[in-house]
Amino acid sequence: MKVGILTFHNAHNYGAALQSYALKQILSRLGHTAEIINYRNPVIKKKYQKQLNAGIQFKTFLHPRLWLQKMNFIINKKTMRQAWEQQYERFEEFIGLYLTDMPQIEFEELEHLNYDVLIAGSDQIWTGSITGGLDKAYLLDFPFQGRKVSYAASIFGGSVPVEDMDIMRRCLKEFDFISVREKTLADSLSQICGKKVVTTLDPTLLLESSDYQFLLKKDSRTEENYIFAYYVSEDDVLRACALEMAERLHIRLFELHYYMKKDYDKHSQFANFGPSEFISFLAGAEFVLTNSFHGTVFSILFKRRFYSVYRENARIENLLNRLKLTNCHIYSIQELDDNLQIDYQRVMDELQIYRKASIDFLNLALGE
Repeated sequence: MKVGILTFHNAHNYGAALQSYALKQILSRLGHTAEIINYRNPVIKKKYQKQLNAGIQFKTFLHPRLWLQKMNFIINKKTMRQAWEQQYERFEEFIGLYLTDMPQIEFEELEHLNYDVLIAGSDQIWTGSITGGLDKAYLLDFPFQGRKVSYAASIFGGSVPVEDMDIMRRCLKEFDFISVREKTLADSLSQICGKKVVTTLDPTLLLESSDYQFLLKKDSRTEENYIFAYYVSEDDVLRACALEMAERLHIRLFELHYYMKKDYDKHSQFANFGPSEFISFLAGAEFVLTNSFHGTVFSILFKRRFYSVYRENARIENLLNRLKLTNCHIYSIQELDDNLQIDYQRVMDELQIYRKASIDFLNLALGE
């Protein structure tokens, strides 16, 4: 089968890039010709520019807290600029090397592409607040004669907003197979469109750690023992836990942030990583602390000792519950245990059960 994938492959986000890579890889392994279609949602495309932009709009002036955040961004722009530009270049390099070398196309051109199957997903492709209103491209709402499938698609919050129900109902009735990430969303969509909707694993979990070895980059800094802290969003508790764990284990702490932080200039902080650097540093860490879903995913895949530090996160919580790793969730320094041990043989046995079910869905959806 010739399979086209529509997803957030161009988002400069480690999870977005690596889930795109993983889905393409697993489809190829299943014997299909898989391509990521280089359609870029205009709102997402605008968000990831090489030049730093505070994004000040009229509504910024109406909210003092938002205004303060934007002013702080402007003040720290000089500190952030160089790392941001390097991060941008590394993501673009990764996209070109591993995801797609297809010329960028517009929505109007999608109906002219020649595929047997189109797959929408993974990621939050049906979240209108991310795409500037529901994007018809990710609903496959254009003329197409082949099979329509969604794989681990998602909506922020896990349910369909009332204002989106009609278009979701109309478009999803045209899908041959539907899978999403969250159980609540599966139940909601099943009621809306009257079709069977199943849950499947995030694509990154369909591969083994060995399948990512090709992406790893050598770095002399990863040859020593170190702790790796990845902040998908800034959090004081996560920072405190990372500092405390580094002190307890008497090893170096590397911190990955989205932007360089001026007040952390005495730390070993980075914000210039691409996807390859991200998994390279995570894979070699003695211990990982993160508030990221994909930080958690790759900690598990590379069998690292780790803590997911969060107050509320349904995606991480669902994964940790599935794999019986709830002891790896904390939200205070008092919960830290520097002697934490994880039975990864048991964890991988559990993961294999869910992995098989997800791959079985792909085989069924693609007609194997």
